[in-house]
Amino acid sequence: MLKKKKVLVPLVAVIIAAFIGASVYQSQAKNEVIVKTGHIQEEELTTTVMIPGTLSLADEQKVYSDLEKGDVETIHVKKG
Repeated sequence: MLKKKKVLVPLVAVIIAAFIGASVYQSQAKNEVIVKTGHIQEEELTTTVMIPGTLSLADEQKVYSDLEKGDVETIHVKKG
């Protein structure tokens, strides 16, 4: 019985190693990668983004006239 174990254990180890080696070899052979190449084309991309919101000026000052003080004759501010 002991003689059978001495022969059986290495035999099983060799068979397992053979199966592992065969599966690794087959998986390497199946992983072929096919690569297709093309030529570069230059194109201009334009997109419009529609975002809802409100624009306001950073340095805006609103001036209201007071009717009790009379009419405004001159304004001492230039455009811009």
